[in-house]
Amino acid sequence: MRTKIAFGIIAQLAFAGTALAQWTPQTATVVATDPLDTARTKNGRLQKTRYEETNEQAVVHLFADGKTGLYVDMHSGAINGTQPVHRQQASCTPITLSQNADGSVGATADTTKSKFVTDNVGQDYRNANKPEIMPINGGKNMLLMFNYRPDGTNDTNRYVKVLDANCNTVPITDKNGATKKQVLIMHKDNDNCDMHQSGEGPCDVATDANGQTHLTCWAGCNGNGTDDGWLNDVTVKCTNDANGVATGCQIVKNFDVSLCKREERSRGRCSIADADTNTAICTWTEGNDQPQTDGTWIAAVDISAGGQQGEGAQTRVLWKKQIEGEKRIEGVRTWSVRANSSRIMTEAADGSLTRSNQLIITTDDLRGNNTNNRKGGRYLNQNIGVAEATKDGLKWVINMTPSQDMMLGVDATHLTVAHALIQDDTKTVPAMTFLQGSQNGAGATPPDLKVLGIDFATQKFVDYGTHSAGGQYDRHLYSNYLGGNPGNQGRNFAGAQFVKNPYFGANGNADKFLMLHALTGKAMADVAKPEIKPTSFLSVMPMHNPKVAPPPPPGMPADTSGQNGSGGGQNSAPQPQDPPMATPPQAPPPSDPPATNPETPADPMTPAEPQTGGGFSGGCSMASSGADVNGLVFVLFGLVAVSIVRRKRA
Repeated sequence: MRTKIAFGIIAQLAFAGTALAQWTPQTATVVATDPLDTARTKNGRLQKTRYEETNEQAVVHLFADGKTGLYVDMHSGAINGTQPVHRQQASCTPITLSQNADGSVGATADTTKSKFVTDNVGQDYRNANKPEIMPINGGKNMLLMFNYRPDGTNDTNRYVKVLDANCNTVPITDKNGATKKQVLIMHKDNDNCDMHQSGEGPCDVATDANGQTHLTCWAGCNGNGTDDGWLNDVTVKCTNDANGVATGCQIVKNFDVSLCKREERSRGRCSIADADTNTAICTWTEGNDQPQTDGTWIAAVDISAGGQQGEGAQTRVLWKKQIEGEKRIEGVRTWSVRANSSRIMTEAADGSLTRSNQLIITTDDLRGNNTNNRKGGRYLNQNIGVAEATKDGLKWVINMTPSQDMMLGVDATHLTVAHALIQDDTKTVPAMTFLQGSQNGAGATPPDLKVLGIDFATQKFVDYGTHSAGGQYDRHLYSNYLGGNPGNQGRNFAGAQFVKNPYFGANGNADKFLMLHALTGKAMADVAKPEIKPTSFLSVMPMHNPKVAPPPPPGMPADTSGQNGSGGGQNSAPQPQDPPMATPPQAPPPSDPPATNPETPADPMTPAEPQTGGGFSGGCSMASSGADVNGLVFVLFGLVAVSIVRRKRA
């Protein structure tokens, strides 16, 4: 009997491999790290070095053709023989989605056109911090956004430029028609602007026609001035030649609106529904302390052309409500933090996608360090819900629900969040994805991608599993150790974009949707070389969960669940004795850890060391990794062997 059980588990794992192959990412190296751009080490360990800088904070977006796009990151090494001005600048590389011989879709990077697209000389060498790109001008150009503090000044500001498909800069003017190298779109006295949600970026396009693009962004401005989180509204007007090529663009800031009155780490995001492009919905975390104690919030803002203009256009706020606040979880005081939101898309019969009035929203319940206003702490709950938000108000379609049982192995800190549609057999299922990177450089294992879908019929969330996202992603070590405040501040971020597959139906390809991730992390070849900085990667993941039912091994019952190791897609069939989509019992929170500050690890790890951690914990330096299926198979085969030997001896 013991042998049969072990073989059954092994068979299930084998089936899992078959099903998970449908989630197999393709990875492209965009820009390899410069071998001459090395960091300081001691005794084989990376050393904390102020202002050393590194390759980090990658983002990706496609143009309107759905195949070509740009990849941008902050880069400290040379590109095509050119060094960055003042240690670190924004670099740009054209990328193209391409189909492999087996029908799968990957990407290629045209490194011959890679170049630096900023040349600022700023304080603390953050010359193009937190870059983002957004398609404009009918999807033919990209608006490049970045933060930069001019040397000798007290404020970090948000600037923009316009790029073409070959990473060349397009001439730009400000609202007065003056020619500029880069145009200022967000400045607040004595504040550092701006911060936003990681993943899809802070902005959404309201309208884009006839060369004019209207977009709205979140802008968290932390400091000693107004110290608020803002909605920032901008219009870009491009002039095109007879071939549709932009010859120049004017960038105009229309207005901003203060939504978060107590700013510390708001990390907000604003998005727009196609049914009402005059209303933006924004989410954020509020509080002027660490951890933030004023809860998570959502608001609607009028962004129509006829409203109040200029700074502080507060008459545009339509409504503002708290999502969640302080809670007691088994007697422990927690605060709601890290609000993330993604706009749900719907698929029409012709395959076109529409931004709906609904948003997926996540929050976390954090127990802080409770000493000296320190960062970090421990997350006791992760929550997820669906809201319908319009200019007329807020309605919860699915109430905020604890989700930590589905998030085992995925922590709550610095996740890269994005909306997706999952092709689940014959159904299209809206979902949210959570990318988790490495705390110690990456290289040993690729990042994890957790996928949670929505079953509106049962008002439940469905666990589509945790998958290898491809590439490498160091979310902490190099950015933290080589920035302006080594060991304290400085985290890496990744970019995410959900897209329709342009090769769907070609050469046997059956994947309708793709998720792109722009990543920076240690290449496998550099794992044992802590002095070598991260490489830039682009991963392409098919969002496809087909119904696969391989035959069972002899003597085993047929698999009627429809899951086959895929993490539980909507094909899952509940057993007759179980309620549909039954939620497993809540696991008790782990015991309190010692009161240490997770932001400043006492013993720096080398990138060559394996990741440790796992389970549900929080703070800005907690790590986790996905299950080692191969290792489990090895152990189970060992159990089978022992069982067989014992049986023979008997």
